[in-house]
Amino acid sequence: MWTGKAHPAHAAGSAARAPSIDDLLKRVALGDRRAFDALYQAGATKVHSVIRHVVDDGAVAEEVAFDVWLQVWRSAPNQEAARGGAMGWLLITAHRNAIARLRSSPVPELPGAAAALAALRASPRAATPAEDQWRAVSMAYGGRTREEIGAVLGVERGTVPRLLRDGVKQARGSFDTMT
Repeated sequence: MWTGKAHPAHAAGSAARAPSIDDLLKRVALGDRRAFDALYQAGATKVHSVIRHVVDDGAVAEEVAFDVWLQVWRSAPNQEAARGGAMGWLLITAHRNAIARLRSSPVPELPGAAAALAALRASPRAATPAEDQWRAVSMAYGGRTREEIGAVLGVERGTVPRLLRDGVKQARGSFDTMT
């Protein structure tokens, strides 16, 4: 028969409940290494998952994750609880570091890309993308952001994805007609 009171075993379990991630981050800010270990155990999988959604290379993702956890240890005292929860801060930190690593990586040169583009433009039967589409695609492959591409082309940021999509689609169709 239920009396409305918690069973003594459950009451004892609630007293020994694991600290929240927010509490762990506060303890990490004070230099608590055990809290850091617990925070790592609680968030490592999610942090790594966010990084892997941005970075394809597993080894690079591991390096970024290491940098994230080092940053967590160093900047935990500066994290403000009022700005959001600890898990949100961890995941935003992971995402920002992954994006930063991606942007700092050199864009690989595609073998024969220049020759293929020149042949495509010279082909009389190929329907080539408009000049702004070509410029948008080449700037994107050069590592430029949508904002930068829009500024150079004199179009709004929201127009850039359409230019990229249409340019790539038309180029793909042109390559298909050449083969």
